[in-house]
Amino acid sequence: MQVVRDDPCLPISNFCQYVSLSVPPGYRTDMDVLSDAIAAMRTGHPHSSRTTKHAPWGMGFGATRGAGFHVVLQGSAWLLSAAEGAEPLALGPGDVVFLAHGRGHGLASAPDAHLEEFVLAPDGTWPRTWESAGDGAATVLLCGAYQLDKARAHPLLAELPEVVHLPSRIGEHAHLRAAVELLGAELADPQPGSDAVVPALLDTMLLYILRAWWLREQPAQQPAQQAAEQRGERPGEHPAGDDLERITAELTL
Repeated sequence: MQVVRDDPCLPISNFCQYVSLSVPPGYRTDMDVLSDAIAAMRTGHPHSSRTTKHAPWGMGFGATRGAGFHVVLQGSAWLLSAAEGAEPLALGPGDVVFLAHGRGHGLASAPDAHLEEFVLAPDGTWPRTWESAGDGAATVLLCGAYQLDKARAHPLLAELPEVVHLPSRIGEHAHLRAAVELLGAELADPQPGSDAVVPALLDTMLLYILRAWWLREQPAQQPAQQAAEQRGERPGEHPAGDDLERITAELTL
């Protein structure tokens, strides 16, 4: 049989040998848990709004079956959580808060401000832009909501605190900041294709928010992960009982 050298699949002992691609250096397969969590629970279409408020102002958001976020683009605000014992949380420019469990909450210019109920548009969606008249200091907000299927709850989302606060710090969360900027611009000045761009950016933001939280929580787990990698174990594998004493000794060195 004539062998064509350009054929990518050469017959060797009646078997076809293929080239397998290795995982790129630095890529962590356990990071896919974030994608799994979103794929397991996301349903429906996400909604968002770019809001300009002038003090004094306050918005009340009722409990939902989903999750939501708020970003302060300009000015300042206070997050008023309905969680028991929760203190008002001061937010500044660039701060991001994510409420994973759909608990009712408020957003206001001051902790004691009157809250007006947030009202959806007649078609059940969030208004793209929402402005209020006033003569006080201006605050520009980017708000969004996701529908989640609680019947398919993922352990990762179940472990999230009531409020995930990602303060704005120079050099941190660059990808999340880029997504915030793109989403804010798209809502402020809709262009052809916005109906497709906005949901895609919202899904991107959700992943970046979860990634930022995930990476922030990882340092406490890194010693155990590094020890496992040195032993050649894959993420999620557990050592046999006979190895526990040796592993404990490694982690305490």
